[in-house]
Amino acid sequence: MNRRIARYLLIPLSLMMALAAIFVVLTGLVMADNDSASVKTLNRDLEPVIVTGAAISAFAGAPVDQLFVYAYTDGVWTQIPAQVDEVTASGTYTDTEDSLLDANDEVVFMAVDLGDQAPADPHSADGFPIVARWYEIEVTAPLSPTHKGWAYLVHSASLTPTFTTDYVSFDASLHRINGAMYHVGYATPRPWMDYLTLSGSVADILDRAPKTRLCFGVLCFNENLASDLQDDLIKDGPVRLIVRGGRVLAYGAMASWTVPVPDTGGASSIRFSVDFS
Repeated sequence: MNRRIARYLLIPLSLMMALAAIFVVLTGLVMADNDSASVKTLNRDLEPVIVTGAAISAFAGAPVDQLFVYAYTDGVWTQIPAQVDEVTASGTYTDTEDSLLDANDEVVFMAVDLGDQAPADPHSADGFPIVARWYEIEVTAPLSPTHKGWAYLVHSASLTPTFTTDYVSFDASLHRINGAMYHVGYATPRPWMDYLTLSGSVADILDRAPKTRLCFGVLCFNENLASDLQDDLIKDGPVRLIVRGGRVLAYGAMASWTVPVPDTGGASSIRFSVDFS
C-alpha cells in the first residue's frame, strides 16, 4: 500500500513560566517528496508535547480511542505512550464529552519518546491497519532549533494500545500524585502540598504544609481563604494526570497548579509549576 505522510511543520511556542513543556502550533502544510529520513537530534526528555485537535483537522470527529502515536527509530515503528484529553467549549478538562476529537481537545505524549523522521513513502508501514492520511509531528528545542525529533499520529479502528509505560498515577486514598521522579500529596480540601519525596527516596522533605501569603494592594489572603478544592479526578492517563477539576496537571517529572484567588478586580487565579527532576 502506498502511503504518503502529510508533513506538518510544528514550531514550539515560548516556554510558559517554570513548566518547560513543549507546546506546538501549526504553521503550514508541505507534502514531502524526499525518500530519506533524518535522525533524531533532540535531547529533551522531561517535557510533554501537546497538539490540539485544531492542528489535526483531518481527524476531526474521529473517536479519541482510535488515535495512536508512533515513533520511527532505526527503521522500526514503535507505538509510544499517548493520550487524548477532551476539553469543553469553555476550556475545561472533562473526563468525557462526546469521545470524538474536537478542535480544543489535546493529544499528549512525551518528548523523550520522539524518534527519527521517516521517509515520505515509508514502505515499512505497509500492512498497518490505519487510514491512508496521517500526521508527522516535528518538535524542535526552543533554544536549539536544529535539534529535532518526530512522532507520527495515526487513526485506526482496529489498533489497540501496545505500550506499557505509565509515567504518572494518582492514589485517591492518600490524595497523592505518583510521578516517575516524585510523590506529591496535598491537603484536602486546600490546594497546598503537604507531602513530597523525590527520586525514589521514602523521606518526606516537607515537615509541614507550606504557608502562603499573597497581597494585591491592600487585600491579602492566605491558604485558609483559598477556595476549597476536592480531588475530582478528571483523567489518570499514561502521560498526564488531570485532577482537581483540571487545576492540577501532572507529568512524570513535573506538575503545575492553578490556585483560585479572591476576586480582586483582576486575576482570578495564580498558576505555578515545579520541575521535580
